[in-house]
Amino acid sequence: MKDLKYSKILKLNKKIGANPKLKSYQIAVLSNITVHQISEILEYTLRTEGINACVYIGNYNNIVQDSLKYNGSNMVILFWELCNIIEGLQFKIELLNDDELNAVIDKTKSELDLILKNLEKASLVLINKFTSLYFSRSNIRKTNLEN
Repeated sequence: MKDLKYSKILKLNKKIGANPKLKSYQIAVLSNITVHQISEILEYTLRTEGINACVYIGNYNNIVQDSLKYNGSNMVILFWELCNIIEGLQFKIELLNDDELNAVIDKTKSELDLILKNLEKASLVLINKFTSLYFSRSNIRKTNLEN
């Protein structure tokens, strides 16, 4: 699959299609970043392995609400990027005082707890690791974003 272009994956995925004879494996992808092209790649990869995957993409930056909508999925994948927790966080975070920073952290923890509670019926929940690497790899000191 390494050499396949996206257009070829689309054609092959359409050709393979969902197998109506097999029970479908429902996968929901919830994110606060753009990930729409991942659905066909996931479906194709899993279908070639004999898994009748149907991938659904949640609404952009609507993770908490969509966690209720897709709580019956077999698998939920969360792409929850740190820089989009608050619009422009990577630029604003160094200006926040300790109380404001703690409020952002507490709000995020609370939302994550709610999301996981909403998804307790899902067989598997995968969550990406929050990272500041995009914005802080050239810094010489540890930033609030890294903390």
